[in-house]
Amino acid sequence: DDSLVRGTTSRSRVRVLREAGAKEIHLRISSPPIISPCFYGIDFPTSGELIASKYQIDTIKDIVGADSLGYLSIEGMHRAVGGKNKTCDACMSKKYPTEIPINIGKDILDPNLIAKGNEKAFHQEDGNVNPIEETKDLPLESGTQ
Repeated sequence: DDSLVRGTTSRSRVRVLREAGAKEIHLRISSPPIISPCFYGIDFPTSGELIASKYQIDTIKDIVGADSLGYLSIEGMHRAVGGKNKTCDACMSKKYPTEIPINIGKDILDPNLIAKGNEKAFHQEDGNVNPIEETKDLPLESGTQ
């Protein structure tokens, strides 16, 4: 498969293959494990919904019901596309190229979340993701208020 995000699709595909009589299923994923949400246009869920952010490969294999599971490495992906600077790997490495408020996502404009004051955020410093208590601590881009 191209990716394994939540595990639900892979689990159902493995089940269908088993019902059809497959004796062994060796699942190979042509991307590295997705361990963190994407804030740059790909609609990945929160970290809590990403199966690889919570479990080791052997446990994921058992959850989806495969006999074996293998992913492409981040280094292998970089080689495949011609180098590290050719693609973003933040959802696979947790190394975001920009500071990201936690409340950025598909629900950012949800009035119910805004009304509840969803202000928790984090920023990246030296490759580590660190919490910020309120978004007012985030640096503003020029021209914003």
